[in-house]
Amino acid sequence: MSMSELPTRADASFTVDGFCQAENISRGKLYEFWRKGCGPRFYWNGAHRRITQQARLDWQRQREAAATSLAIADGK
Repeated sequence: MSMSELPTRADASFTVDGFCQAENISRGKLYEFWRKGCGPRFYWNGAHRRITQQARLDWQRQREAAATSLAIADGK
């Protein structure tokens, strides 16, 4: 990950590539999440999507809650 992809204090947000690397997912998977309506919030910075650290944390919590709901439904 290049330094420009890492969130900084001035702009605490990720590029799409930086987010994917931080979450260990592919770009395709991230876009699939967005198509399904369950991807992280983002904003446009010119022609580029940016994902804030807060949006990343919120998205992680949502994914954890979804996984917990599935486990409960499966009786695990």
